[in-house]
Amino acid sequence: MLIGLIDDKDYGIEQIKKSVPNNIKYKFKHFFSYKDAIKETFDILFLDYYLDKDGVKGKEVIQLMEANIIIGFSSVPECNNILLIKGADYGITKLKSDDNEDLNKLMKTIL
Repeated sequence: MLIGLIDDKDYGIEQIKKSVPNNIKYKFKHFFSYKDAIKETFDILFLDYYLDKDGVKGKEVIQLMEANIIIGFSSVPECNNILLIKGADYGITKLKSDDNEDLNKLMKTIL
């Protein structure tokens, strides 16, 4: 299983890793630029809304991404709603802490 994160910041990484149940074998890849991730096919892809390094928003690149499940993963809930409208399967608010209960519940549900 391949889980990816496209985000120009890295503070969401530990939230994602902690949310995957212990019995799931997976590989995790973090991309600061969507251009580097476009070559991959993901089982689960977390997509931030503001991709400052690329000068675009997640809503502009979501259709370019290959993933079974796309999760909008912005720290701004309204941005996750926009990603849902544009095609994300789920939206979870990214937190500054390493533990995210909403994300933990979602990952237990989908995995």
